[in-house]
Amino acid sequence: MSWQRFIYLIAIPLMFLPTRSGAQEKKEKLQEEKLKLEKNIAYQKKLLKNTRESKEITLFEYAIRSRKITSHKQLVALIRREIRMLDDDIIETTAIIESLENDLASLKEEYGAIIRNAYKNRNRSERLLFIFSSEDFYQAYRRVRYLQQYNEYKRKQAQLIIDTQKTLEQKIRELEAKKQEKKGLLGEEEKQKQSLEVEQQEQARNLTELQKKEKQLRDDIKDKEQEMKKLQKAIDDIIAAEIKERNRFSLTPEAQRMSDNFEKNKGKLPWPLLEGEISSTFGEHVHPVLGIKTYNNGVDLVTEKGAKARAVFDGIVTAVITVPGSGKAVLIRHGLYLSVYSKLEEVYVQKGDEVKTKQEIGLIIYNKEEGKTELHFEIRKAMQGGSEKLNPTSWLYPM
Repeated sequence: MSWQRFIYLIAIPLMFLPTRSGAQEKKEKLQEEKLKLEKNIAYQKKLLKNTRESKEITLFEYAIRSRKITSHKQLVALIRREIRMLDDDIIETTAIIESLENDLASLKEEYGAIIRNAYKNRNRSERLLFIFSSEDFYQAYRRVRYLQQYNEYKRKQAQLIIDTQKTLEQKIRELEAKKQEKKGLLGEEEKQKQSLEVEQQEQARNLTELQKKEKQLRDDIKDKEQEMKKLQKAIDDIIAAEIKERNRFSLTPEAQRMSDNFEKNKGKLPWPLLEGEISSTFGEHVHPVLGIKTYNNGVDLVTEKGAKARAVFDGIVTAVITVPGSGKAVLIRHGLYLSVYSKLEEVYVQKGDEVKTKQEIGLIIYNKEEGKTELHFEIRKAMQGGSEKLNPTSWLYPM
């Protein structure tokens, strides 16, 4: 194999470096997603453990387990994607090894020919005769240069063999590492699939138990709807009273600045609790057991016992109210916008207080019967005659 051909063969893999870099980025992103899912599953497992204070299966426990099953399914799918990526890596590395083996064989064959030729012309006197038999000085100079270049070529060929051998050995080690990684991922996939199967079997039993309590579940839905209506009325009454007091629907310059700043931070607001996850999203839902439709004006966030609610943005406490069945609620004004925090056992602020972002405003109620600590959170935009309900997850920083 010629020197130029070797350069060409070495250059070919370099052409794929951006692709390999992209593959590495994709792999790192998968690892981030995987860690996030594993963290979610661990937290959901922790929440399920807390529900064990209740001897009977509850809708809350059923909902957590449903989310845990979803997380497990996503994790299994992600592991499969990792395995597919590894398979591609293994195929590519195997092809590189085969190419390097062929290159090494060619290099050794060429180097063998060089050595044999050098052996035939090993006599020093013959090399001197070759130089001194030149017709003129210029030809002698060219012959000296030829011999020097020939020796340099031999040295480079020897170095190429060493370098190619090292690269080959490195790629073989990489291939073995990838095969071991794949073996580990296959084992992890099987473990997660078994865990998922156990979860699904238990969830099927839970569904059967819950279906026996249809009347109780329907009563719970009615109670929750009544609580939401009371909270809705309280919010609308507060907004109407503020408009009446000012006798017009307008903002002070300071309130307008606060409103503008709140809008600018859409999608970047901190969560109203330090740790937790969404147990019920905004909008219309189909009940997981009864199949009937329900509506959530905000989001419900499940967390651990003793957790505190915190303000999502600078603002002024516009009201602290008691909602029968939902404990206390705090309303914080941010110009045109309102953030609502309900299901609080204790409140640390009062009407008129200025609060800062992430300031603790109250202790969230712990429901001992269900073993749950859940905050109801809403974001509203005040308008003439009431308020517009906004999806909080569009405003909060992505979990």
